[in-house]
Amino acid sequence: MICRILVVSAVLIAPSALSAADSVKDEVKKLVGTWIIVSVDADGETRPAKDIGEGIPKKFKISAEKIDSLIDREALPYSIDPLQKPKHMDVRNGDSKDAETIKWIYALDGDDLKLAVTFDLKLFGGEPDRSRPKSFDTKGNKTIAINLKREKK
Repeated sequence: MICRILVVSAVLIAPSALSAADSVKDEVKKLVGTWIIVSVDADGETRPAKDIGEGIPKKFKISAEKIDSLIDREALPYSIDPLQKPKHMDVRNGDSKDAETIKWIYALDGDDLKLAVTFDLKLFGGEPDRSRPKSFDTKGNKTIAINLKREKK
């Protein structure tokens, strides 16, 4: 009897585990490419890409395993969970296992990609905040949203 329960459980659980892995693989395929920043949202305001300061990336190149800001930094490993609402993207700040993980959310709609991250106030001498944004809303919080378009070949 216990063997039957285990077999039935395995049969029921295995397809959902496979479909989750397939969802990640399918989503990664959709993310692969070069993405151009169109605008950035912060504190409820949208700024066009042309107004983004120096030293801030204007493009991102996403491969199956890494995201590259195409400026003077190494490409960083990432992982996604497209089954979360909103979808999750974790970017590790380096290849080592103890590298800091930056928690993003994302939305992908064809050739439009939106990324959001909680802004790290440590850059300005405040306390760091590495929590994952709950939404793409930037009004009155520390979330920054980046709006991107897929670069045409």
